[in-house]
Amino acid sequence: MEKGAKHTATDNAGLTALHVAAATNKPESINVLLEKGADINAQDENGNTPLHHALIKGSKEAIVNLVKKEADIYKSNKKGDSAWKLSITIGVDDEATKAVFYDAVGVVDDREFPLKQTLKNRLQGKGKGLKSDWIENPQWAFSGPAGAKVHLLLHYDDPISKTTLQMEKSCFMIVECNQAKHKEVTYIQDKPPVYGSLEPVVQELEENRNYVIIPYPKLANLTGEFFIILYSDSDVVFTELQAWEKSTKVQGEWVGKLAGGCIEHESWVENPKFLLTLPPKDNVEVCLMLEQERSGVDMQPYQVKTYKNYMGFYIYDTTLESLIGQCKKWKNVRESCAHFVFNGNERSQLVVVPTLYKPGEEARFAIHCFSDDPAVEFKAK
Repeated sequence: MEKGAKHTATDNAGLTALHVAAATNKPESINVLLEKGADINAQDENGNTPLHHALIKGSKEAIVNLVKKEADIYKSNKKGDSAWKLSITIGVDDEATKAVFYDAVGVVDDREFPLKQTLKNRLQGKGKGLKSDWIENPQWAFSGPAGAKVHLLLHYDDPISKTTLQMEKSCFMIVECNQAKHKEVTYIQDKPPVYGSLEPVVQELEENRNYVIIPYPKLANLTGEFFIILYSDSDVVFTELQAWEKSTKVQGEWVGKLAGGCIEHESWVENPKFLLTLPPKDNVEVCLMLEQERSGVDMQPYQVKTYKNYMGFYIYDTTLESLIGQCKKWKNVRESCAHFVFNGNERSQLVVVPTLYKPGEEARFAIHCFSDDPAVEFKAK
């Protein structure tokens, strides 16, 4: 080149020196040619770029170098195949080359490429293994400006079968919530969950709302690595949620006189009562979840079924005269949950009263109390 050789020269097939350097895995030559002004996206007579040739020949170092130097992964040859589409085809027989390309581009799933082409921000969470008891799986929350759209994917790497299709063994739900610190203990919220699909799920954000991603296996426990992937044009806050440190579950039943109904009836005071003891400090965070006995028609996992009985709970002072809080509304579902922040300096003990809506309705139930403070105690009164 110092003697006048031109990097734009081509042979009879339209190949430039850069095409040849890419095909023969010469990253040092690629650097020199690009420094001298070679076109990183030059196309031969078939429309193939140097990156196409590096993929075809399995030139791994060249692939990494070209992607790092911003070779266009979306430029198509005359067959209509871009580099990213070609990588999928090559990956059928050459997984190692495909893996190098994906790692260089920064993706883990074929479905990401159209998103990456149009959306600037990518966020990712990952974990290993998905358990049928979904509460043990990782959860993530995301939020952002009102009207922003977030595109979500779940990718699962099956260590047992390489023929497993995406979303065949695993899935995820999106539920709305007010907090973005603790894992959700129920996916039964005011709005029904949004379920993942093979196509990216698009979630439009609302102001001052958090959205929780709950991954789960469709059948048995899974052992492979999985990825939650988010794309957006807006700045999105993405956080992995933490499990509550302490959990207490107490059984009860509405039966006979104890089936007092809601506060609209005088008999509401006859309902079972539970004592919540707080440490003497401000901002004691507590989550309460009321769970009625599972219905015979509610056997399919990860679905929300309606129930005959409407249920909810109140939180009172120990005299049952001052209402401190309550669940948002009485629901005819399996679980009703709400988060609270109490001041233990003002009241060290509270009474939780779970009820069905109508007096005389009978059912078994369990009430769960979650907290990060070991001094929080919860028991039948």
